[in-house]
Amino acid sequence: MVVKSKTPAKSKAPAKPEKRTYVRRADIEERLVDTALRLLLTRDPESLTIREIAAQAKTHHRYIPDYFGGKGPLFVEVFPRASASIVGIVEEGTFKTFPSPELVRMIRLVSWLAVNEPKWFRTRKNGRVLEAVTAYYQNTYGLNDANARHMAQKLVAAVVVSVLYPEIVGFNRDQTKEFLESDRAIALFLVSQQKAAKSKK
Repeated sequence: MVVKSKTPAKSKAPAKPEKRTYVRRADIEERLVDTALRLLLTRDPESLTIREIAAQAKTHHRYIPDYFGGKGPLFVEVFPRASASIVGIVEEGTFKTFPSPELVRMIRLVSWLAVNEPKWFRTRKNGRVLEAVTAYYQNTYGLNDANARHMAQKLVAAVVVSVLYPEIVGFNRDQTKEFLESDRAIALFLVSQQKAAKSKK
């Protein structure tokens, strides 16, 4: 009986290491800022961690301290985009849906930055949102610069308090229509006062 010799099994070639895809720093930064902006629509800035942001951005969390300096500086980069979304809503005249997730996001973010990034907060100029709301009162009602500015400051202050401390002022969403109607009545009254002052000259 002839015994056939077994052919030795071919050894498997070692697996080639996967090639790492190079991602530019600018692309990683953009991904992190965009992801943080999106997550802040539903998350509070305080509770949102850099690990969560990085995981959603599909990158390593070390890039946040390495590229930005930490969560605070990252959120500083996020803020202009959060602000721009509100400016767009104001300019389009669609900010009557109060409080929108975008509005809540911006107010919570600037409040967090005021505490955690005080140097940035102190040196920032009057925001684009206040300017956009001022322009809204000027264009919609014909208010002069001073009255439009006062109305914008009043509205922004009321919105900030309503979002951050609704219990203090007893505000709820059901009052939005009444609040906006009252705001409109005040604006129209100021317009009438402006016209009366002009007629006396």
